[in-house]
Amino acid sequence: MNKIDFRLSVDEWAAALSFCGHVETGKKLLYTYFGELSELEVKTKLLTAAHSLIARDLLAPTKENKMILAKELEFAANLLDSCDYSLRFTKTSKKIEDHLTLHFHSNRYFEHRIIDGVVHKLTELTSKDEIPDIGWGFLELQTTKGFKAESHELELALFDELRKEFDPKLLGNQLIETGMSKKEAKLLAEDFVNERFRGSVLRVEYPGGDEMIADEGFLILLGEKRSWIISYFVHDETDLIKLQPCSKELLKVMVMELLAS
Repeated sequence: MNKIDFRLSVDEWAAALSFCGHVETGKKLLYTYFGELSELEVKTKLLTAAHSLIARDLLAPTKENKMILAKELEFAANLLDSCDYSLRFTKTSKKIEDHLTLHFHSNRYFEHRIIDGVVHKLTELTSKDEIPDIGWGFLELQTTKGFKAESHELELALFDELRKEFDPKLLGNQLIETGMSKKEAKLLAEDFVNERFRGSVLRVEYPGGDEMIADEGFLILLGEKRSWIISYFVHDETDLIKLQPCSKELLKVMVMELLAS
């Protein structure tokens, strides 16, 4: 089988899912993007998409008047409905919410991007070693400056309270009270108040049906000049977070740990 590399519209992916037997999954995809649709509207979209797939030699009728997907597209459609697990990168701000998902199936790795909200691009990777660099670029971490700072731990409840402060000077003073150095507290306070977006990296498991479990991962804070990694852990039954300066090396280590877990 050739390497997977498809760029399809939402309607075309929905049609591919339907022809693979994942009819409800295909409908849900349409409802997610287009809202409530009548049965006639769904059928019209799927029929139009089927014609498009035929024109691209990705769908063909058999002598028994059945429709058969190209083998690579059939594999890709089944993958979206039944992959082993995924790694999901997300970045969110007041203006944008963007996602990048890496799917894993039988020691094969697939990058799934959504372009302009309507085009799904699924590309097979050569190696999972590519994934940290892909995530680094997606999260725009190359736009921030490297810096040195000690890692710092806080109780999660206190961290949530501190995030409500929008005055960098007051926030800096509060961080100093937690034991953070004056210099590092000033940097973190500036980045919290002037954040460009918040990101996350999560491992998503699929135990069965529509259920998804995403309880392993970490957060990214992208400030005006610097970026931080925020990870969650429990110690002595207390919920804690760990703040660390983000670097390409640290991101790679943490991403590879998620892939190995």
